Amino acid sequence: GNEWAIRYETVAQLDTAPYRNFVTQFDHTMNRPLSRSAHDKILECARSLIGEVGADRFTVDEVVRRSGVAKTTIYRHFTNAGRLLIAALDEMIETPVEVDTGSLRGDLDALLIHYLPILNNDTKLRTILTVMRAAADDHALRAIHAEMLRSRLSPIFLMIERAQARGEVDPDLAPEVALSMLEGPLMMRRMMTGEKISEATARDTLERVIRALAPPTD
Repeated sequence: GNEWAIRYETVAQLDTAPYRNFVTQFDHTMNRPLSRSAHDKILECARSLIGEVGADRFTVDEVVRRSGVAKTTIYRHFTNAGRLLIAALDEMIETPVEVDTGSLRGDLDALLIHYLPILNNDTKLRTILTVMRAAADDHALRAIHAEMLRSRLSPIFLMIERAQARGEVDPDLAPEVALSMLEGPLMMRRMMTGEKISEATARDTLERVIRALAPPTD
């Protein structure tokens, strides 16, 4: 059986509507607009709960207990526990900003300022990894998570495509592969050693990856 804490919700209940439709702005069952204050309170308690117990022990029942918001109200804002979990995670992890310095090295240098604090934050990293593990087991949650990632990573994909147009990255390399080459070494080092990554180590790693991404010289 599934070991994930949200046991009372089956995979079939986790629908695969686009991520950005987490919140229905109008409650048709009650024929009234949804409360923004209730929505914010639900997310605030969900973020707090994830930070304390992790995503693998996250339950809607505990959000109900902490927030004082009825479970029926929570499900009018978020159709299931998976959507609430991902929505809270999305607010916990800062969205990458779009940068265009005119060079891949300059863009990565700017993104490093954003990415390294997230990678070095134990709570955020643990939450990300737990959600990834849960999404690997639940195909519907995986679809929700993938939609969130596509939205969040679009500025980085644009950065890679611009670098390809400038001749800095092999044009035959898929942007998804280029991203994994950039992110993978740092993520693996953090996971394998458990140690925080210094800015010097991150820059040295990215410098080596930049050379690997370059078009073949023949």
